[in-house]
Amino acid sequence: MTVVRADSSGPNCSTMEDPPSIYAASYTVGALNTGTDNVASFSSRGPVIIDGSNRIKPDITAPGTNIRSSYNGSDSDYEILSGTSMATPHIAGAMALLWSARPELRHDISGSQTVLNEAAFFIAYKQCGTPGPPNNVAGWGRVDISAAIPAPGPPQCPPCWKPVEFGENFDDVTPPLLPPGWMATNVQGPPPLWVTSNSGLPSPPADTPPIAAFIDDPAVISDKRLDTTGSLTVFEAISPRLTFRHNFNLEASGEDPSLGFDGGVLEISVDQGQTFHDILDAGGSFVVGGYNRTISPDRGSPIAGRRAWSGNSGGFIATTVALPPIIIEGKLRWRMASDNSGSNEGWRVDTIDISWCQGPPCTPTPPPPTPTVSPTATATVTLTFTPTPTVTATSTATPSPRPTPTARPQPTPRPRPTPAPRPSH
Repeated sequence: MTVVRADSSGPNCSTMEDPPSIYAASYTVGALNTGTDNVASFSSRGPVIIDGSNRIKPDITAPGTNIRSSYNGSDSDYEILSGTSMATPHIAGAMALLWSARPELRHDISGSQTVLNEAAFFIAYKQCGTPGPPNNVAGWGRVDISAAIPAPGPPQCPPCWKPVEFGENFDDVTPPLLPPGWMATNVQGPPPLWVTSNSGLPSPPADTPPIAAFIDDPAVISDKRLDTTGSLTVFEAISPRLTFRHNFNLEASGEDPSLGFDGGVLEISVDQGQTFHDILDAGGSFVVGGYNRTISPDRGSPIAGRRAWSGNSGGFIATTVALPPIIIEGKLRWRMASDNSGSNEGWRVDTIDISWCQGPPCTPTPPPPTPTVSPTATATVTLTFTPTPTVTATSTATPSPRPTPTARPQPTPRPRPTPAPRPSH
């Protein structure tokens, strides 16, 4: 895959002028202001007119300002840099992740680009032509590798282990009711509680239409929780994991992409709901789609200082969690907390799936018996073929008589020739 930077000659149209960014065979990357969906002013635009092609460029965009990068001052030198050259490695890395997760796309250049393009978060720009997609400012949009890689399915269990799977997509109820097995509470803050919803923001309203679970993001301190009420027990099992899709737009810093103000966390209880802990503190780990920001410690949030999901996900993304290996009567909690100022669209959760392999393994099939020989004068050897022959060999076996040899006729010797007389002297 040839991944190249767009030029850094923006913001005017048709400033994409230098090879190899102008070529159709190049996968050309424009730069975003990091943490936003605004194309950086220096990022070159299309259409490409220098070769008369009128080609739409760039193809895709990625963060390109204030990027920490290795530098050539020394073997341990790093710098904070901006440019389309800083956006391009994001796409090279995204392609590597795509091929790792979907090996069937390796060597399929066009197919790989199509997958990444169609999964991108589209950014409509009317400058330099039609808004597309694609368009001559942002291409197909901001790269979203988690959307390009489907959430993993149930684990592949070893022989004799039974796969266990159950899930929830919130589609068998009438909004705003929650399905059986779910409970919503507000520990702080005004209504509403967690509900089901099939419309509104953030959009789209559901991952598996028409309904998802939803909570708002108010402008006051709040602590809103969505709990499972059934018991989750994982014991004598392998690969327990939770996968869900969620779409959030929660208040966060516009200057610091690592800082959130309002946020959501995943918690688990392993003592029948008496106490809850963050999934990471309880022994779980994120496979994909983990927390993306840290909640500000000084604005009154009930989850101040914690890692959380915050900011704008740009649509539904997948999160997969490797659950703790042993859970006895556990419960899960999706928890949204806001601070004392500012608000945003809220958080949607959908397409929840929990799976593992249940054991212990079955008893393996014993190998066929090894042929045995008893150390006696008469040895009996039993072979395990079908039908089973029995061969008996004795130490005093009578040898078969040898056949009497037939006398071979002796050949008649040839007469020796009479030597010629010697000459007389």
